[in-house]
Amino acid sequence: MPQNPVDAESATIASYWLALVSFGIGIVGIGFSIYAFFAKNPDALLVAGSGWLAAMLIGISAWVTTTRLLRYVKARESELRGVIESSHKDVQSAKLETQSIQIEHERLLSISEYLVSKTVRRATKRTVPAEVNNNDAENEGAN
Repeated sequence: MPQNPVDAESATIASYWLALVSFGIGIVGIGFSIYAFFAKNPDALLVAGSGWLAAMLIGISAWVTTTRLLRYVKARESELRGVIESSHKDVQSAKLETQSIQIEHERLLSISEYLVSKTVRRATKRTVPAEVNNNDAENEGAN
């Protein structure tokens, strides 16, 4: 069975690490923006914090959704692999059954050929039908 060029498990692990690095960069960005806004205008702290909190909630919900989708895809992939393996087993058993049927067919053909050859060798002598005998008797009587 050929292997897929993209392994789902390694893609999941890579996306996990990418998400962690992105999360760290996001936290640093949040801190920097809050500090920048707070340094210029202390009243802007609440506005900047609420905006970044909304962005973090969107990111977390997207991460949870993506994680669940990846789990779902992985579960379906394993189910499909099981179905494919059982299908391969069914095909193999069908091939074996077909081969055994072909062998049995060849054996029966050889038996029938043997029986035909024995029947031809023991053929009974041909007899003249009764009508021909009656016609010959009538023709002899007429002469």
